[in-house]
Amino acid sequence: MIPRLCLILLATVSVLSAAGRPNVLVFYADDFRADAIAALGNAAIRTPHLDALAASGAVFAHAHGMGSLQAAVCIPSRAMLMSGRTLFRVSEKIEGTDTWPEAFARAGYATFITGKWHNFEASLRRVFPQGKAAFLTGMGDPCDMPLFDLEDGNIVRERRSAGRHAMEIFAEAAGEFIAAQTPAKPWLCYVPFSASHDPHIAPPECAPASPTPRSRCLRIFSRSILSTTARCSCATNSSTAGRARRR
Repeated sequence: MIPRLCLILLATVSVLSAAGRPNVLVFYADDFRADAIAALGNAAIRTPHLDALAASGAVFAHAHGMGSLQAAVCIPSRAMLMSGRTLFRVSEKIEGTDTWPEAFARAGYATFITGKWHNFEASLRRVFPQGKAAFLTGMGDPCDMPLFDLEDGNIVRERRSAGRHAMEIFAEAAGEFIAAQTPAKPWLCYVPFSASHDPHIAPPECAPASPTPRSRCLRIFSRSILSTTARCSCATNSSTAGRARRR
């Protein structure tokens, strides 16, 4: 079986809120191989921004996922991530289960999502009342992807990526949310990119130095992380952590 992983990059931003609590930025990647990052020993691919996060934080290279009860591993892996529960103790719809974003909200954090959810609409509206450019299902053309905005737990707008790559839209939405926050209230920003899940479609500018469609997708994912963190000046000196889940 080809090893795959879901990559989690957790950045605890160095600038604290007025209450002395850290702001939190979470990146989550989809269908990553365990060796799909140059920092983890892959000499055939360039992921400088992911490498920088790994170098300044910690990499858990032997943290494995539990698999799935169906063909799509990305659904239960996300449910386990949100709930902290193991495969046999959480519903794929995250029904009747508390989540850590909800705990952050109860603790006074502004919480926000942009990117792929894949655990059904009802749980998204509950777990993240505020969001922009959320993708509800599992896969699709990133240049023609249905995206949804949320306010107060309700979907208020539906649109399509309309020629722009969804990874760039996710990074932009995260950057806009972060830039709009004030020190008076801490925030949690969750950015579950849909790359490098198929279909492997990347912008033309990623093609010359990337021999395969999948490696081109990894390049835009790496570049999108740079775009997101660049929009947040307080993330420049982040402490970071990465988790690798073999899938």
